Amino acid sequence: MLKKSSLLYSAFILSIVLTGCSFTQSDQTTEMNDTDTIEQNIETNEIEEASATPEVPSIDRQYHTLTEPDFKYISEYLFSIKDQIKYISKDSVNGFANHSLHGFGYQTKVHARHFAAQEENPEAVERLDKMAMLADSIHREENTENVIDMMYELNSLIDELTVILNVNRNTATELAEEEYLQQLHTELQSRYDLTVVDDPSICANEEVFCFKYEDSLNTIVQMTFDNAQMEFYNLLLNYQLPEVPKEGDEPEGYSGIVFYENGYSFYKESKTLFRAPDYSFDKVKPTEDQMFGIVISLAHSYGRNFYIDFFRTKVDATRTFNGMAYLKEFARDKVVLDWIEESSEAIQRYMNAEDEDETLRIEAWKQLNYLGNVVDVYMYENNFNFYY
Repeated sequence: MLKKSSLLYSAFILSIVLTGCSFTQSDQTTEMNDTDTIEQNIETNEIEEASATPEVPSIDRQYHTLTEPDFKYISEYLFSIKDQIKYISKDSVNGFANHSLHGFGYQTKVHARHFAAQEENPEAVERLDKMAMLADSIHREENTENVIDMMYELNSLIDELTVILNVNRNTATELAEEEYLQQLHTELQSRYDLTVVDDPSICANEEVFCFKYEDSLNTIVQMTFDNAQMEFYNLLLNYQLPEVPKEGDEPEGYSGIVFYENGYSFYKESKTLFRAPDYSFDKVKPTEDQMFGIVISLAHSYGRNFYIDFFRTKVDATRTFNGMAYLKEFARDKVVLDWIEESSEAIQRYMNAEDEDETLRIEAWKQLNYLGNVVDVYMYENNFNFYY
């Protein structure tokens, strides 16, 4: 099975995984999602605006189809909800439910109404209407115990729908994966700056720089560094985390993490950010010698490949533009400051265009991953596991 579930449901997951999330293990693939959570805190005003989204009135078959739904297939939607129910129920004892259910309830409701408006089977429409009403109650309920009861009821409704519609988890993933991989291949073919590697053994050559283009695609690509990228790469290799005081030793089960007294923590090997205090840079400022670890993490986060998911519209551009301005606070090296300035200018050109100019959008996206790809090389060639 392809490892793409985090991207498959990324838009939905980002809307519900808020700051109440707790950690139970030090697996980097899971934990680096904290960087995305921190980005959300950077964009406080945008989050507050999203929270103020007007309520969707009673279902209207004509007017409640979403222009850009998070899920193309109803099977994909149903099994994503089931996964989130399991996740939220598991962490409810840690107060997670109280912090995350606004997004979960709202997204579940509007998508249930979206699919109900398209569905012809009356039994399915009935269940989707019930899902919408139940989701609305979930997002309004403050009592965690009541919420969990409603979660189980919602889960039962989904089970009934899967029987009525004759869909299963494979139906959801196969349809989405096929389209997802096709988009990835199309995107990679458009990259003049990257070359697909037929024999990964060439990556052992010191003059060759490689990285895995995208985990689900299982494709290794080669790139050539210019002087600025080589300078940034050497900064990555030479950067050292500050020494940790004895009282900052890691808790049991977090052997790969360095914890500091000011609340910041980083991965020992990759030197990338694990967690900021209360998932925010604002409450406690990092020390000077912690800042480059944050730069590495955010340079990769804002400079990811696969723009189809992460840089699609001017809303995404605005969010990234604001984040780059915030990142500038942590940058001290000219090569990073130049990249931030050039990326911000490219994003602004796209934002100022009268329409959704595809050429300007791709130009901005490629400028963003100019240093992001260098981080990918650093992670791949040093065998660090850092995909969020």
